[in-house]
Amino acid sequence: MNDKILFIYPKLGFDVKDVSFELPMGYLCMAAPLKADGFDVQIIDQRIEKNFDLSLRRALKEKPLLIGLSMMTGQQITHSLNIAGEIREIQPEATIVFGGVHPTLMPDQTLLHPLVDLIVRGEGEQTILELAQALRSDSDFSGIEGLSYTHDSEIVHTPERPPIDLNTQPPIPYELVDVDKYLMGQIPGYRRSLDVYTSRGCPCACIYCYNQSFNKRRWRPISTERILENIRYLIDKFRIDSMFFNDDNMFVSLPRVYEICEGLHELPYVPVWGSVGSRVDSLHGCDYDKLEKSGCKHLYIGIESGSERILNQIKKGITLDQTLDVVRDISRTDIIAHYNFMTGFPMETGIDLKDTLDFIDQIMTIDRRAYISSLHIATPYPGTPYYFMAQEYGWKPPDSLEEWSDIYWEKTEMPWLDKDYKRMLSNISIISYFIDHKVADRLQGRPLFLAGVWLYGKLAGFRWKHRKFNFCPEFQLLKRLNEWSILE
Repeated sequence: MNDKILFIYPKLGFDVKDVSFELPMGYLCMAAPLKADGFDVQIIDQRIEKNFDLSLRRALKEKPLLIGLSMMTGQQITHSLNIAGEIREIQPEATIVFGGVHPTLMPDQTLLHPLVDLIVRGEGEQTILELAQALRSDSDFSGIEGLSYTHDSEIVHTPERPPIDLNTQPPIPYELVDVDKYLMGQIPGYRRSLDVYTSRGCPCACIYCYNQSFNKRRWRPISTERILENIRYLIDKFRIDSMFFNDDNMFVSLPRVYEICEGLHELPYVPVWGSVGSRVDSLHGCDYDKLEKSGCKHLYIGIESGSERILNQIKKGITLDQTLDVVRDISRTDIIAHYNFMTGFPMETGIDLKDTLDFIDQIMTIDRRAYISSLHIATPYPGTPYYFMAQEYGWKPPDSLEEWSDIYWEKTEMPWLDKDYKRMLSNISIISYFIDHKVADRLQGRPLFLAGVWLYGKLAGFRWKHRKFNFCPEFQLLKRLNEWSILE
């Protein structure tokens, strides 16, 4: 009886140690019920394996029952397909299963690729378990919910699987990976941080977000008891000094957030924390004293635009007045707020862009400790309302799975953005990365890079202040420095 399951996490395309090496939590969550049922699960992460090809070949010698690969829209598709091609050459009979956001939202096109045998749509925990059980017993899997595959040249989609109960899942088997390789300094002054999840999904209607299709705007919290149990384990086992709640939207329920805050006080050691999923409307009127006392140091907050007109059209559900209230409240705390923005929507005018830049200046005047995200160009990802809106404005989605690897904010070509305007927006994105202290704070302990960031920060500040975005020859040097940093 073969009980070997192999999960491979491909590179993303922007893979920088201490910056983007997050735990492969999707695989760890799927591994939990598999291990509980007696399967032998192995995870290979291409991002951190120095001898990836050797590790892959060794794992394939055990002839895994199935091999799982993850795909997000963008460059990870190329890495996934390259790995799948290598697997097929070494072990032609291997069952290769793809999962993740992109195959879930584009299953038909994905299945047309000859390297794709099966797709696990949506949440994979129960579906992958039942599939592995069926393959182990050599039985039919056509009745398993959440699967897509090809049979007799016809594409088959089994019924959608209902959301799982997050509170009944087995403990996460962190021992399947070398956790020390994923520890990051996500909060200034702290070096041993890991991601923690307290919920899945988001109930909001932002047109650029995958949640509307992937999670059907459902928000499902994990019980406070299980969250605290997991945090206690991470403290004891891995000596974390900080953590990031990496939910899509942690702050849907403020009473629940306060409950988590109170629970953190009961731990023998309270690590500081931050949150990725924070919205202006949820934080409006928040009791920041409770957050601070529980160790809150950092909040990522999506604003997206400084134009009220654009906020309404992208269905953000917030106002600029609300946002400024939140900025003022946070400025009176020791919490660092990281405000996210995007640009390049087809209905966005030059006036809207100016309003956004001016609004960023206003935020930084109110809170001089604030971080500003790099202003990414809005990308029409599959499954989002923006995907269909972009087509109404003349954008043509890729015709093949391979072509989707070129769909990410730096590369995607939009018919409403001419070459010069697109270059200017890209320049703004890079310059905005250096107008605050976030890069310098992350590079503490790396004096050479810190000096370079400080020097370029002066030029970036000048460009930002005087809106000099059209001609930026220094970016070629920055690109080389970034490549050097990745190789270091």
